[in-house]
Amino acid sequence: MAESVFESTSVHDFLRRELDRRLSSNSRYSLRAFARHLGMSPGELSEVLREKRPMSAKACQKVSRALDLSPAEFKHLLVLAATASTERADRDSGGAAPLRSPAVPLHLRRLDEDRFRLVSDWWCFAILNLLEVDGFAWKSQEIAARLGITQLQAQTAMDRLERLQLVRRQPPDKAVATHDLVEHLSEVPSEAIRRYHRTLLEKAASALDAQSKEERDITGIGIAIDKKDLKAIAREIAEFQEQVIAKYGRKRRGRKFDSIYQLEVALFRLDQEQK
Repeated sequence: MAESVFESTSVHDFLRRELDRRLSSNSRYSLRAFARHLGMSPGELSEVLREKRPMSAKACQKVSRALDLSPAEFKHLLVLAATASTERADRDSGGAAPLRSPAVPLHLRRLDEDRFRLVSDWWCFAILNLLEVDGFAWKSQEIAARLGITQLQAQTAMDRLERLQLVRRQPPDKAVATHDLVEHLSEVPSEAIRRYHRTLLEKAASALDAQSKEERDITGIGIAIDKKDLKAIAREIAEFQEQVIAKYGRKRRGRKFDSIYQLEVALFRLDQEQK
């Protein structure tokens, strides 16, 4: 299985990780073999790994096919390549390189159970999203007012986010996220994770009464499925979420954000297992 492109900060980082993974399982594997697998020349691949050559869209397509990337992963790879080209052009012209991708997350941070427990209150992740809202100030009073929590809860969350290095403060009243996407290890059973989603589902239920239809969209479907397809369905849901982030989330040039929303997708069994 290929390295996850969503965990990489650049094209060369992604390819370097994948090459290292293959070398760790086969010490006789070579750069030449990897280039042949990707449909690239050894020299071309070497220059990409050394950040001497940008990746074209066509090359990204070949890499995507060779490594069997999903549509969402391919899209992310394209954005990484485009961002690198933009940064290179800015450096060549003497301009400042952009700090973040204009379209999708560039840097993923996964939290283990112990770290996630420290920020498992729903408002901690909401605060990370507030960093994207125009005019937002890194002040406990503003956070408390925006999220409907106490000022003490806001200040405690701010301290924890800084301590875990998920946020970098920029005095006097600004802050930036150190990662473009933060998530927990969802495959690990955890009471903190269950409590986090339980709280958000309760807030979704409250939104049915508290918010107008223009402010929310809560729909659902019931289907009969084969349980063997559950993993494939979960994978497609994850790809859909990435596509939403890529198309509508994360700051891109000319786009301003004024609100934060939570997309909570729930897939669960309705019937009882028959013995």
